[in-house]
Amino acid sequence: MLSVKEIERILEAPGLSWTIYPSWEPEGFEMGINSWEDWHETSFSKDLPRDVPGLGSVNVVESHGGEGQGDRYYMVFSVTNESEVRYFKIDGYYASYAGGEFDGPFTEVHPVTKTVTVYE
Repeated sequence: MLSVKEIERILEAPGLSWTIYPSWEPEGFEMGINSWEDWHETSFSKDLPRDVPGLGSVNVVESHGGEGQGDRYYMVFSVTNESEVRYFKIDGYYASYAGGEFDGPFTEVHPVTKTVTVYE
């Protein structure tokens, strides 16, 4: 089993690229993956998950933050290989004058179901 650091290194490695198909660009376009921001951009594509050599199938399962959502900014990835599914999160921040930046730790996380009470 790969360590969290090894998985982070593979996902950050330059040289990954593929055609993505976001809703606003139905013809698609070639995109190189050279940063966490590039992964964030792929989360808008409708043809995820992606096969990443040496890792397995990678999907951005949740992406939060951006204009109008405060300064909280993060992404959660699922990494699936033949025997397991693991989840990883990278934190960052969003500022209206500079945009988003993923500069936080890359950590392994687990999905947890919570009950929330809302009063309306």
